[in-house]
Amino acid sequence: QILQENLNKAVSLTSKIVSNKTELPILTNILITSQKNDITISATNLETSVVIKLPAKVEEEGRLALPAKTFQEIILSLSAEKVFLEREKEKLKIICGRTKAQINGLPADDFPVIPTLKEEDLAKSWKIKKEDMAMICQQVVLAASSDESRPVLNGVWLKMEKGKMTAVATDGFRLSEKEIKGDFKEEKPLIVPARSLLEVGRLADKEEKEMIFFVDKKQNQIIFASK
Repeated sequence: QILQENLNKAVSLTSKIVSNKTELPILTNILITSQKNDITISATNLETSVVIKLPAKVEEEGRLALPAKTFQEIILSLSAEKVFLEREKEKLKIICGRTKAQINGLPADDFPVIPTLKEEDLAKSWKIKKEDMAMICQQVVLAASSDESRPVLNGVWLKMEKGKMTAVATDGFRLSEKEIKGDFKEEKPLIVPARSLLEVGRLADKEEKEMIFFVDKKQNQIIFASK
């Protein structure tokens, strides 16, 4: 049981990174996970992943992958009331007011594993002000190249040193650089896909003043999260 407004917002945000042009059908789906007192909506295109956790009344835990476009259209059409979701094997029943719908899903085990920020990672994570993240997206990311034949220029170079982080992007003709002050320490430079940083800026919770991020050196990934 969940509010339509919350579910609609989460599905809309996660659906933005779902690709309809993929050789892997499972990537056209979003993953819904119910556990304890929340429902998690997840999506990935293997370059960028988004996970949104929502408060909900859960009677039975479970997971199911659903076609993103179909699910989004149904949730968008519902009235602003409580939405009841009920899983039956690989199908999901949706009830809201007088509206009833059913969607065929796919086994959750087929969905790619998305890395998450673990409790032990918090001590190794960094904080960044939301306004600084917005500045990177507005002033640096836009200088990155969109030419996929030069992938190294499709990203933003991040260098962390004591007390500051430098973000740089270029398309080979123009270059943009921004220095951000903060509680940073020396780290090996990394390149983050420009499209991924734009999604992070778009998804940043308006009510939060800071975001945290963790560099997973073993998996060669960077994880952003709202506090």
